[in-house]
Amino acid sequence: MDQTELTPQEKRVVFCIFVVVMGGLLFLMLEGYGVF
Repeated sequence: MDQTELTPQEKRVVFCIFVVVMGGLLFLMLEGYGVF
């Protein structure tokens, strides 16, 4: 099995994790500025 090539399902999982992490960072930044 080739490790460098991701299956579409794995890409979806990685993308979901990426979105959650970026969303969390954005929320923390906005909270720091007093938006919420």
